[in-house]
Amino acid sequence: MNSLTIALFLVVGVSIGLQPSDAVGYTNSCSCGHSYDGNNCAHYLTNWMIKNGWLSTSPGKSTANCRTGRPIRAKDVRKIFRDKYGAPTRYEPAGNSFIYVERKRDGKGHVYYGTKRTCVAGTGNGAFAGRDAVWEFYQ
Repeated sequence: MNSLTIALFLVVGVSIGLQPSDAVGYTNSCSCGHSYDGNNCAHYLTNWMIKNGWLSTSPGKSTANCRTGRPIRAKDVRKIFRDKYGAPTRYEPAGNSFIYVERKRDGKGHVYYGTKRTCVAGTGNGAFAGRDAVWEFYQ
């Protein structure tokens, strides 16, 4: 187990019920080998979630998946978060959480795991949204 995998387990493992030997580190990639313009936050995050046993392939809440069953739309992953954790909080928790952020002006969504300022697993934090955003935190 490499140091990134250990660090991710310490931060994420308890939240999603992993054992240290089972934790798979996050990478900006998917098992399918494909990249989708503008949709990789959901694509790569769900690849990581599936590899760690937190999510099944082709989940029912997803309307678009890659060929290996990873959801590719942030709004679909938001539905998955709501199904698992219930209603989100608009206030940032003390620790890491699954996050959905949406720009008000155009409705563009983004998902990742971490804090408002730090991305632990995902393609980056929600800084793209600036002040024109609605934040949802799921734990």
